[in-house]
Amino acid sequence: MTSDNYPIPADNIRFPEAITIRHGDARILSRFFIAADNMARSLGVELKFRNDFQALMRVNEAETAKGTWYRMFGVFDPDASLDLGPQTGFWLAGENEAGEIVATCCGRIFDWRNTNLAREIRLAFYGGRDVGQQCLVTAPLATDITGIVYYAGGVWVAPHLRGSGLSSLLPHAARAYAATRWPIECAFNLTQLKTLAKTDPSRYGYSDVSYSVKFPDYPTGCVEAAICRLRQDDMYADFARFAADWRDYVRLKQAA
Repeated sequence: MTSDNYPIPADNIRFPEAITIRHGDARILSRFFIAADNMARSLGVELKFRNDFQALMRVNEAETAKGTWYRMFGVFDPDASLDLGPQTGFWLAGENEAGEIVATCCGRIFDWRNTNLAREIRLAFYGGRDVGQQCLVTAPLATDITGIVYYAGGVWVAPHLRGSGLSSLLPHAARAYAATRWPIECAFNLTQLKTLAKTDPSRYGYSDVSYSVKFPDYPTGCVEAAICRLRQDDMYADFARFAADWRDYVRLKQAA
């Protein structure tokens, strides 16, 4: 789905050029985007808006071959997903001074006004193709995620930049962009349990965590994840915090 009369930005343009605030709190979002652009530049990175998912897959395949990333799930794979495109998804790229992609984050919008995550998660994860895949949902939160929903994933940062703050910046920036374009009611992510053991989901803005969702026969092996959610009101409070604190965040990372 896409907002009525919303111009779909061209692929591979500067992130600020892709932003038109049609939804959400314009005051908070404007402050956030200025902060996000400043933070990226302080890290030597330029943010680019992308909607060419074949280009994303080329980055994913190259980095998976190097052992720095995992195989992209079907929800962001244009060859696997039935309805992935500029109307329903986008991704952000962080580029260094040489124009090399050193970080990514992806976003999808789902219209679940007449359904919920518990019913839709199996097909959504596999790109909408039903070939009898298994999905075991025990997370209570899954039935509460409904309406116009934003899903985030595909976060990757080049090894030499991990710990810089990019892995927090890009998910926040992608979520804020989505909030300008669609009337989002909540945002969620699936975080694998092995990742949760090392990373606090609040780092990415999420306030609610619910266990678990399991895909026992995924091609790369059994995948088990927790649902991490951010409600609409909490989402804007998180944007405001990020805009106010990004300088301190960068200083702490650089001092570590």
